[in-house]
Amino acid sequence: MTLSLIALIRDHSGSMRPIAFAAARDYNATALSVRDAALATSQETRVSVLELGYGNTSEVRCIINGQPSAALTPIHETGYSTSGGTPLWDAVGDAIENLQSQPGADDPNTAFLVMTTTDGQEAHSRRHTARTIQTLMNRLNATDRWTFVFRVPRGDVRSLVNQGIPEGNILPWDQTDRGMATAQAQNTSAMTDYMTSRAAGVRSTTKFYANMASVTSADVKAVCTDISGQVTLLPVAQSEHDEAIRDFVERRTGDKMLKGAAFYPLTKTEPKVQENKLIAVQDKKTGVVYAGPAARQMAGLPTHGDCRLAPTDLGDWNVFIQSTSVNRKVTAGTSLLYWPGVGKAFLEGKSA
Repeated sequence: MTLSLIALIRDHSGSMRPIAFAAARDYNATALSVRDAALATSQETRVSVLELGYGNTSEVRCIINGQPSAALTPIHETGYSTSGGTPLWDAVGDAIENLQSQPGADDPNTAFLVMTTTDGQEAHSRRHTARTIQTLMNRLNATDRWTFVFRVPRGDVRSLVNQGIPEGNILPWDQTDRGMATAQAQNTSAMTDYMTSRAAGVRSTTKFYANMASVTSADVKAVCTDISGQVTLLPVAQSEHDEAIRDFVERRTGDKMLKGAAFYPLTKTEPKVQENKLIAVQDKKTGVVYAGPAARQMAGLPTHGDCRLAPTDLGDWNVFIQSTSVNRKVTAGTSLLYWPGVGKAFLEGKSA
């Protein structure tokens, strides 16, 4: 039987005070997802829980130490204290040391997950720095047994990526009750996928939050905007195969094509998708089309830097990628998504 060792790091710094109730609910949902997934997959799972910035301090303490997942009991919403500092790197370092000290940690089949939820950047660590933690995480990641996951404010994603954290393991969230609820839903789904993969022998992942196969309509609705009324799907007939996008759109719409308004479907591996390209996703069951910054991450795309994207694990979703080329060829049997509003905004931005 595989063993999974998980450390959950909770932020109790003073800046969490406005969302303390939501943070308690979020922790309870995460704890439940770990317990349910461990039970459903019949895995031995032991969990440690650490608090950073507890009790008006800039310290880290462990409140659950290597216990079976059943020990993850709910906390009361009014019991989530928020008055300390943010020793973020000390907390990550302590979590690593904690998991390494657990029975079974030396078994090559044991996998480790460290999940940190915070609303702010490092501020008060005394034992670790960004550099020492990066070095430590890089060494552990190379063993293919460790997964480090961070849920952080949107503006903090780039700094973590620069530290070598795969963007698929970073979930940006808004510091509001709604933002916390949205992140909670995504986190629950991702945790279930992780534990299912562990049961199949997978020991680590760089796409904890990036697998469209596990994304539900509720997940997308929570973080993206329904643009169905703003777009048109143009089916490509066999006789139109390999026609240039501009010619195809202008003939089908009767209007001049707006650059940036055409989105082609992901049907084959795209060797380079630029970071500025917009992404739209369509629910195959309902036909509803959504867009927004979170759509990139759901499709497995980073928000910083160019990347390769393959049409795998899309589940019940169609993915459309913005094209800024007027000569790209359309493919018979697919549909081109046309979004005039984006084309107008693209044009205005170019002329500004």
